[in-house]
Amino acid sequence: MSSIKIHHLLINLIFIVLIHSNFQSQDSTSTLNKSIAVIHKNNGETIRGFVYHNDAEKIIINSRNEQKITIPYSQIASIEFISTESLKNETEFKEEHLNYTQNCFFPTGFTTKKGDFTGNAHYGLSGNAKIGISDNFELTAGTVSFFTYFLSIGYSKEIGKVLQLGINGYGGFTFDFNQNNLTPIYCIIPRFSIGNKNRNITMGFIGFLGTDLFIGSNLNYEFMYGGYIAAKNRFKEKWSVSSELASVSIKGLHTTYIGNFTFNFMRNFYSSWSFGIGGIRSEDPVNGIQYLANLPFFPFPYFGYMRRFN
Repeated sequence: MSSIKIHHLLINLIFIVLIHSNFQSQDSTSTLNKSIAVIHKNNGETIRGFVYHNDAEKIIINSRNEQKITIPYSQIASIEFISTESLKNETEFKEEHLNYTQNCFFPTGFTTKKGDFTGNAHYGLSGNAKIGISDNFELTAGTVSFFTYFLSIGYSKEIGKVLQLGINGYGGFTFDFNQNNLTPIYCIIPRFSIGNKNRNITMGFIGFLGTDLFIGSNLNYEFMYGGYIAAKNRFKEKWSVSSELASVSIKGLHTTYIGNFTFNFMRNFYSSWSFGIGGIRSEDPVNGIQYLANLPFFPFPYFGYMRRFN
């Protein structure tokens, strides 16, 4: 199979997940965006609707036909408020999925929930640990192979009903075994997700200043930049599927493309497994395609593990 066909296949897989997740995320979030009030009036009448306004004297709700109904508290015998978030979880999924903060290698617009402490590993060689320190901030520590170690602060903010903005700043070092010294590295990944934690589309920018993350012996200090697009779809209680396509360029010359298609199985509340297939392609305007194992687009299997510790 040619590299062009493989590129087209990866792009098609992303758009299959993207389109399916987009439709379902719109459907699941279009009505569940406010608190629901179940009002029992003194005359025995029961009225339900989304809360539009609530103060000490009255409550205003939106009815099913989008009409605003004002009810003074003097006419109310009792009132019950229902969280739309809990209603959504009950009607769609019983538990929150573990890997909502990432697709495979790259993050979504969501950060780790406050108080959650999770660990994630790729192949058992690279990974990270995350802790949610507030509703909007997370702290991450991790490694890439045996050579690169980093810390990260992440911030996430919901804008409107279905847009989630996120940004992570990374700082760390790469250890060079040949020269026996440390080289600092810096990275920033701003991105946004459209959808919810279960189904979303993410686009992000990658800016990196440092040396080779994987080999640890290339001390050419370079600025690398690129971007990625990803899609996630949780289609069963325990199952989700994700796809990513990213490109990173060094000084606008040497370019590396990475794509993957993975499934995630949430074994229980505390652990989940990921598996799938990925591919990498490297191009240089002077030397052309950089072949790996004599292949223009090198495929590789993916295996990952995630665990919640709290």
